[in-house]
Amino acid sequence: MKPLAREGFVGLRAVAWALACVVVTRSLTVPAGSVAAALGAIAGVLLAERAQSTARGPRLRPRAALAASIVAAGFGEALARLLAAWPAWTSVLGIEAAVAGFEAVRAFAWSIAGVFLVRTLARRSASGAVFEVATVAASFALAFAAHRGGQVQRPLALGDWAWSHGIDPALVFLWLGVGATLFLAALLVGERRGRRLPVHGLALLLIGAAIVLGLRVVGLPTASTAGALGLTGHAQPSDEAEAGEEAGRKGEPPPSSMPLDELRFDSDFSNEAAQAPMAIVLLHDDYDPPSGVYYFRQAAFSQFNGDRLVASTGGWDDDVLRGFPSGPRDLPHALPATAGRKALATSFGLLVDHVRPFALDTPAHIEPRAVMEDFRFQRTYHVVSNVQERDYASLLGSPAGNPDWSPEEWANYTRGPDDPRYARLAREIVAGLRPEYRGDALAEAIAIKNRLDESGTYSLKSGHAGGPDPTGDFLFGDRVGYCVHFAHAATYLFRSLGLPARVTTGYAVPADARAGGSAVLIRGGDAHAWPELYLQGVGWVVVDLAPENALDGGMAAVDPALQRLLGEMLREQLRDVPFDELGSRWTPADLARWLRWVALAIASGCFALKAYRRWVPRFAPSRHLPRLAYRAALDRLAGLGLRRRHGETREAFARRVAPWVPSFATLTGVHLRAAFGAGAGVRPEAFRSLDREIGRELTRLPRWRRWLGALDPTPWMRVR
Repeated sequence: MKPLAREGFVGLRAVAWALACVVVTRSLTVPAGSVAAALGAIAGVLLAERAQSTARGPRLRPRAALAASIVAAGFGEALARLLAAWPAWTSVLGIEAAVAGFEAVRAFAWSIAGVFLVRTLARRSASGAVFEVATVAASFALAFAAHRGGQVQRPLALGDWAWSHGIDPALVFLWLGVGATLFLAALLVGERRGRRLPVHGLALLLIGAAIVLGLRVVGLPTASTAGALGLTGHAQPSDEAEAGEEAGRKGEPPPSSMPLDELRFDSDFSNEAAQAPMAIVLLHDDYDPPSGVYYFRQAAFSQFNGDRLVASTGGWDDDVLRGFPSGPRDLPHALPATAGRKALATSFGLLVDHVRPFALDTPAHIEPRAVMEDFRFQRTYHVVSNVQERDYASLLGSPAGNPDWSPEEWANYTRGPDDPRYARLAREIVAGLRPEYRGDALAEAIAIKNRLDESGTYSLKSGHAGGPDPTGDFLFGDRVGYCVHFAHAATYLFRSLGLPARVTTGYAVPADARAGGSAVLIRGGDAHAWPELYLQGVGWVVVDLAPENALDGGMAAVDPALQRLLGEMLREQLRDVPFDELGSRWTPADLARWLRWVALAIASGCFALKAYRRWVPRFAPSRHLPRLAYRAALDRLAGLGLRRRHGETREAFARRVAPWVPSFATLTGVHLRAAFGAGAGVRPEAFRSLDREIGRELTRLPRWRRWLGALDPTPWMRVR
């Protein structure tokens, strides 16, 4: 490549690195930091080019480049910390400008250090160049794959267009990522030989296609787990789920490997995936819950172990789905859809793996559903729930508990801590009820709820995780905690009055988030724990708490475009097929078939390139013939295991292979004379004659070596 073209590649390479740094830092720092990172990347490329230019003296060694990068990053980090701790800096610029300033300093330092080091290694060795390409490609692949934490409809114009044409928007963004990676990687690998750009582009395109096809097998990257409530994770095998269901029907303890057997108290509850979509639910009939919230129950904790509530080992809480079934299943103990309840069909599409299925209210029937293409959704299933229709006012006067319960079951739902403060506080609260409501189970529960709402403060950070009774430390202390604390406190107060209650976990989504549609989007921040009270003839009734004081901000409103889009995607992907034909993910046979096609495409491309390099000298112009004929001979020799060693000159290589291919020395001499401008008089017939002579000489080699050379599609990759 001519010097002018190389200098152009330097500028484009700097732009490629700048874009990569912006992509990586846009979610890690403020906008000023991203701009500074881009400037640092440009500076790092230019400094590396200058340090490796032989026209300015000896090239910088990798160890020296590493030391310089460490010093630059350390200096920038120290300067940023100094500015952050300097009061005068904040007082002069203001808080926002000061934060932007030291974030920019830090981003610039780390960017220039990292890019300078990687670019220096790329100039020093071929493996460094490969690492450079992989680094830039990975930055763009990461950005497009994560795609705003699952916000697949952004930007709306592109997302709506994709869906209107029956295309998953994730595919569009993945191919955009592949295209951006191809362009930027081509700039990086095209440093020395521009003629090789089509070859590199073809190889990268095949790699990109393999990545997209691989994602269709293993699924898209998904959001992180929904907080610390243990709702998400690897699903339980269907045989273990069936064993748990069978144990529940027989009144036996479930297997010890059953998930969600305990609810943790954390001092610093974290929910990093608050905005990320977890699932989409389709309601097949209009339904507005009396509480104003859709409660999707996944697990129940009703057995007091002396410290906290854990999953029951007595076979109770049989209204909770214990695992994903392999076929349709009825829940035998579900409350019937009688007066005050209605059967509601719902379909669920899980965007993230969950350890158990969840459902509205009281599920009566569950069945897995097939999907046409398991790409966006990790799992889909259908549930018929007998949901509550009666409002809370009409439930007043309903007795607590179930007359069919055994004494052990009654004890399970009413046992709590021995601390007398619970009963004392509960009696104090219900003493304020009007006479006509005293002794009413629901009225007493609502009175306790209202007291905790007024006196409690919601915060994800609390100091009540340690100790033998974290709930007592919360309730009789500062009352600062999150849903797990409030749910346990209310349940213990209910039980101290003899009211059967439990704590359940799952997702709670405000009913108005549905916005009149049929789809309900569940996000990570909707993970919740709440108390439930059992009323005779009604079943488990949610008595959730809503603290009036909060130290943490609330969640952003649901994006209606995303909710609508995911709902339509679920509708399109669900279909009715016999249950013995269900498939939740591609089978090994499907994977093997796609891998065969990918391997065939790559091999075909390699063979096509091998044939092109072998036969192009026959049609090349005279001025390019010396180089192309010499390259074709090198390919033929490499396929037979005769390859120029590292540091070996072309003349020395020709002498080494002379015992097998003596004519190659003549071709090497002609090629070198032409490279230095002394081969203009050589006729094309002479090169073709040398090519035929080399072919005849190669027939003296063992036949097995020639067959292996013919079957090898990649000799051109080993040519120096």
